[in-house]
Amino acid sequence: MSVLVFAHHNEGSFSKGVMEACSYGKQIADKLGTECHAVTYGDVDAPSLGKYGIAKVHRYADGDLDGGQMTKLVSSAAEACGAEVV
Repeated sequence: MSVLVFAHHNEGSFSKGVMEACSYGKQIADKLGTECHAVTYGDVDAPSLGKYGIAKVHRYADGDLDGGQMTKLVSSAAEACGAEVV
């Protein structure tokens, strides 16, 4: 079981909202006694999310995704990490 946060970015930069979502995800994970993971895509500094409580980042290389592909990406990451909270 884990908590999963979708870390959307704009040209490689995570917004303040993503950082806040990661921090809140970590708080929820702590209450559940589990880890908080993030899923992102493309060319980003994924390890930087660690300072916001993310234990593991699931990064997919393709940065040119449409809405349907993003949905599949999040679903796949949730299944891979056993996320019960997304």
